[in-house]
Amino acid sequence: MRITKIVAAVRSFVRRFFPFARRPASHASPADLVRIPEPSPKMPGDVGSDPEQRQAGESLRDEPSDDQPEVTPLVEDVDPLESKLTSPEPPSDQVDLEQGPSLSNCDADVLAPSGLEETEPDETSPVIQLADDHKEPNPPKTRESLGNDKPDGSDLKGKRAGSDRRSKRGPRQIPGKRGPQSGYNGKGAEQAQSPPSRPELVCRKLPSSATWEIILTADDECQLTAVHIGDQPLHITDRQCRVPSLRGSLTLSFRDKQKQVVPLFEGGPLIFKLKKDWAGEGRKIARVTSGHFIVIAPTTWERSGHAPVEPDNCADPDFRSHYFYRDAAESDQHAEGFLEWSDSLIATGLELTGHHIYDNSDDGDLLVGNAPNLKLSPSAEWARVGEEAQHGWGQNFLVNQQSLSEVLDGKEGRFFLRVYDSDVRMLDSVAFRYLHNLDQILVNGARYEATTALVPSSAGYSPAEVLFVGTDGSTLDPVLSSQAPQYKAPSGAIVVPPHPDADHLSCNLGSNAQVTIVLDLPRLWWRLEDDHHGPGAWHDTPILMTRQEFQQYANANGELSLLSRRIDSVRTGFDDELKQRYRRLVEDDHIAIPLIHFVDYVQIDQRLNRDAQFSVEWAGKTVPLIVISADPIPEIVSFAAKPTKIVVGQEALLKWTTLNAGDARVAVDPELGVAASNGACSICPTETTTYTLSLITSGVEEISRSVTVIVESPVEFGQRLVPGVLSSSGKWRTGKGFSCGELRDAGLTTTMAVDRSIPIDRRRRTSHRANVEVIRSGLNG
Repeated sequence: MRITKIVAAVRSFVRRFFPFARRPASHASPADLVRIPEPSPKMPGDVGSDPEQRQAGESLRDEPSDDQPEVTPLVEDVDPLESKLTSPEPPSDQVDLEQGPSLSNCDADVLAPSGLEETEPDETSPVIQLADDHKEPNPPKTRESLGNDKPDGSDLKGKRAGSDRRSKRGPRQIPGKRGPQSGYNGKGAEQAQSPPSRPELVCRKLPSSATWEIILTADDECQLTAVHIGDQPLHITDRQCRVPSLRGSLTLSFRDKQKQVVPLFEGGPLIFKLKKDWAGEGRKIARVTSGHFIVIAPTTWERSGHAPVEPDNCADPDFRSHYFYRDAAESDQHAEGFLEWSDSLIATGLELTGHHIYDNSDDGDLLVGNAPNLKLSPSAEWARVGEEAQHGWGQNFLVNQQSLSEVLDGKEGRFFLRVYDSDVRMLDSVAFRYLHNLDQILVNGARYEATTALVPSSAGYSPAEVLFVGTDGSTLDPVLSSQAPQYKAPSGAIVVPPHPDADHLSCNLGSNAQVTIVLDLPRLWWRLEDDHHGPGAWHDTPILMTRQEFQQYANANGELSLLSRRIDSVRTGFDDELKQRYRRLVEDDHIAIPLIHFVDYVQIDQRLNRDAQFSVEWAGKTVPLIVISADPIPEIVSFAAKPTKIVVGQEALLKWTTLNAGDARVAVDPELGVAASNGACSICPTETTTYTLSLITSGVEEISRSVTVIVESPVEFGQRLVPGVLSSSGKWRTGKGFSCGELRDAGLTTTMAVDRSIPIDRRRRTSHRANVEVIRSGLNG
């Protein structure tokens, strides 16, 4: 046994320091002579896209967390004896979300060489002899060596982990399109090496724009030197370059003189998977699985099925960026796509099973209680899970040999999870969070769900209470930021004041408070905005205004802004007629409703006889946002005649005043007809007459008021007729006598008037028709 171990150690030493040494030859039969074997399944970590990976030539490993031991990755194509003496450490899979895109989600379908398949050596390549009779027998397995036999090497601890750090190995290469086969050296010595890091395609939205661009990203491990699209070189800045055109393919050049071709649009759309609500940037995958996607297709393609959001522009003007969403519970095997896209089969990815709790974080699903497990596609073989932390851990495992709960081993935190097929092509990826002692989240005593909606009362909102309930029924104590607008009550609940700034609640929970939980309380707020006044205050009770004020806001480009991070669209209108639909843009947190769209409605365009409500449908209920006050009822303030009693031939003055007449019809009958809402006029009735002032408006009974003017015959004083004189103020008074002109108009001379005892005022020069009529009536009488 000791001799066997010594031989194995010598062989390992020779292979490590003399890489061109061959295995000892033997008299093997032709059947024992084989060409380069097809590589065995690669590790998920071989995708090699984590942001903290070391430079080529150094070992790749996951930095352990403070309370976790280092773990060893799966080792492939290594002699069994050597694998027990030297166990390379796993590649790093750390992800720092604030440092831009990592390469841990490389799209193997696009970026990996199609050649994970065997690559034939050239004619000068030596043939490797595998002589079984010269292999040393495997030593007996000890407890320590049994740990090494596990694919992920997760049981390798203590001194063993220390020896692994001393036995660093360079990053393993893969054969294929990237250049000469590097898995074997010039003398044919077998060297099992992992794939290097590869550049990947991501999509991201340009700031303050509705345009998506495609970026090729790489890290230091890739050592990318040049990128061409056709014959056009692309500018590389900070290991990134923008892709100006999506037709054709990219040719990548590396420092080791190798090249790689990255295809772009080749008849099928480009599919990018993003976080919840299409947040952040997306990584290119082969097919639609479940979640949120940006699918980029030519502008000539016609979208089929339901589009949750209107498409956006693409940096390449020949393409458009379409929003896709698919629920994991859907059973349809074809994605709603484009009429020109026939290959729209859904790819089965991964599903996390366990107790899910709803919250509004973009960091992935929140699972609580017992550790989650995986539900996978039959083609899934490998998985990699790790912490989304600067110095977190990561571990590869075979899904048919270990469960996710075994790999997590009680850890809490924020994790990434990726699954691969046997050719290390990424099938799907998700982020998730796990807390073992949380059971539910309560808002105002009810479980917080995706359908939760807090509807304001007639008096508006009251403070809301949020409780985090543990698995034992106790109230958990989350950590709030010192600047948070919320506060903790003595009961342990988090109190959320009734203000829009407080609706977004972010707190940390779990061991070392490492899991962030986000709630966007579904409360509805609204305010008026226009060119003249700017944004007003937020309201949770109806805004009161008149029709005229509504028109003024509308003519000033006024909008009603609805604030809620949980609303995608609303239906709005007056009273129960909620027919107009408005949607929220993806990048906005509000919905804008232009008031100009409603100025031609009867509630605004015509007189309003009762209050009207401008409302939205919210959580299955109608919530009034604006109350349009009814127009006031017209009113006759005054209507009078002065004097109310006159002598035949005299004049009287009618005068009236109204209030809120507006578009009402004002009429004075008889004689005058339609008149102004406020006015006066002179009348000279020959007999007693009743005058009526009327206000007529739609929907209101006629409003009227009357006044009577009494007309009397001339009064005789001692057989004398009494003349009337109109003063400068417009009033009649009794005169001393008739003027000569009045006598003449009545057909009398002065002598004839004296003979009939008719008084004469020779100084008066005026002549009134009423006095003439008095003289004539007196003569007739």
